[in-house]
Amino acid sequence: MGSQRIDQPAKDIAAHQARSGPPGGAAAPQPPVLESATREIAKATLVPVAEQAAEPGHVLVKSGFMRQLGLRAEEAETLGGTQRGAPAQALTLAARFGPAAGSAVPPSPRQIAALPVSALRSLGDAVVELRGRRAGEAGPDDAEPARDAWARALVATQTFAINTAQGPLGMLNLERLEMAPAGVERGELIATVPLAPLEETAVVQKEWSVRSKEFTSIVTDSLEQFSETGVTDNTELAQSTSSQTQHSNQFNVTGTVSGGIPVISGSASSGFTMQDAGSQSATESRKHAKSLTQKASTRSQQEHKVTISTSTVTGSEVATTRTMRNPHDDRSIRIDYFSMMRKWRVRLYRYGLRLTYDITIPEPGATLRGTFRDLHLLRAQLKPFEFRVNREDITKGSYKQLADQYDARVPEYPDAGKTIVCNEPIPGLGEGNRSFRMPVPVPDNYEIESVTMAGRVTGPSGKGFVMGIVGSTFDVAGQPDQNYPPFLLISRTGGNFLAGQRGSQSITMYFADVVTATLEFRATTKVTADAEERWRSDVWDALFDAAQTRYYAQQQDVATQIAALEDQLARVDTLTLRREESDEIMKSVIRFIAGEKYQYMTDDVVSVFAKASSDESGGSQSRYGIGFVANKLTDKISDVEY
Repeated sequence: MGSQRIDQPAKDIAAHQARSGPPGGAAAPQPPVLESATREIAKATLVPVAEQAAEPGHVLVKSGFMRQLGLRAEEAETLGGTQRGAPAQALTLAARFGPAAGSAVPPSPRQIAALPVSALRSLGDAVVELRGRRAGEAGPDDAEPARDAWARALVATQTFAINTAQGPLGMLNLERLEMAPAGVERGELIATVPLAPLEETAVVQKEWSVRSKEFTSIVTDSLEQFSETGVTDNTELAQSTSSQTQHSNQFNVTGTVSGGIPVISGSASSGFTMQDAGSQSATESRKHAKSLTQKASTRSQQEHKVTISTSTVTGSEVATTRTMRNPHDDRSIRIDYFSMMRKWRVRLYRYGLRLTYDITIPEPGATLRGTFRDLHLLRAQLKPFEFRVNREDITKGSYKQLADQYDARVPEYPDAGKTIVCNEPIPGLGEGNRSFRMPVPVPDNYEIESVTMAGRVTGPSGKGFVMGIVGSTFDVAGQPDQNYPPFLLISRTGGNFLAGQRGSQSITMYFADVVTATLEFRATTKVTADAEERWRSDVWDALFDAAQTRYYAQQQDVATQIAALEDQLARVDTLTLRREESDEIMKSVIRFIAGEKYQYMTDDVVSVFAKASSDESGGSQSRYGIGFVANKLTDKISDVEY
């Protein structure tokens, strides 16, 4: 803060005398009105016109109602059998406003005006009832769209009832308020500075402003207790009756016979016992109590409050120092400080009269709340990971489809079982008994399904031979020269020979009087159940990992969208919300009159706005809204001229 010294006190005094007016008390001339500094405020006054419209008419309201209703073709077909007379005509015209109407020509204003209001109200109630019933029967995937359609029909019907219940006409007086500065007047006395002859003094003038901000946090803990005490006076009357009856009967018979001769003696004994006892007991007790209780209760409440206050005070001060001196040596002077007041000339002009038509706009902020709905739907997607594919669902025919569904890399199904050919030469044959083992190497993860044999066996000239395979039913006595076409070997238990065997196996053959034997065994194999289960587990693990990775990526994307929406909602100030609400009201009026298919701007204009609001250069145009500068479009922040 600085100070300024004024070395021209004479000019100050002259200026003071000029403000005080000319000597002799003559009135000062009035300053002219500054027309160039006139300020105008446009305003309007609405005066409703009390009138009751006739039944025909309301073309805008009726057409807007049918557009908002959005009657679908299947709904019109369902309601076609229940609507008769005027409601049926209203149903026919409303179907031409539906989403499935396409390029159909809408009804003429004359047809819309002729529709009774009661018929349209009846149609709206029927559509609300139909959509409400379908919303209750809809499945989880269709519940949300069904409820939205029901709510849209309900709002459209209620709005139509409000718009047709009273006259929408009114008169709007257009007015203009003009305020022009008409000079400056001296106000109240602020300070007086007396000066003696040749006296010099310094006057310090200070202007300051203070801004105070206080934040108070109050925490209150409340505890309430209730106790009850009871005193009981008890009078008891008891009566008891007991009776007992007992009967006992006992009968005993005992006999003994003995005898003998000098060589043989004998003895016999016999006994009989019978006992009968009976007992009966009965007890009866009665008790009667009469109590009188007196109760006393107390209630106590304990409260603890903690208050924390923080206060912030910011201020600014400007000081000006002026030096004043009385130039006269024979008289004293006085310098007065007065507040200066602006004088305004205010005029009200009424320059026009307009006829108004009232339209009730239901939920003008519904579009603005669309962000909250998107936020709610996104938050509903944040849930724990669930993998609904069971191991039993993974088969040879379905695993590739599941891999494409979850974008997973899965192991291929094991190759089909190979055919093992065993045709090693059999040495050392001749007359007598011989045996030979033919090895059958079975690959890992495979087992034998069946074995076939083919070949030729010869014996000594003019003499037969015997040949067999251990464990199979093949045991024959052949001719000297015998050919065997391919045939299936059967085990002694009735199944395929060596079926289910794994690893290194062998076929044991025995020969009797066989000279030569050229045999070939073909063992067909298949994948083992354990190997197929391991493959199924590997496929399930790969599908699980891919699904979990994709799910977490989707969850991260959803979380990013939620954060962006929350930031968007938090950054909008109150003034912007009010402006957006006003814009939405205007859009709702246009949508009410022209329908949902009305195009607010062409695609070229939309692309220009998008280009101006983009941020390709890394700046912050889209956030601060500086894409439009004067009458020039720019897409780079460096192009902005200040």
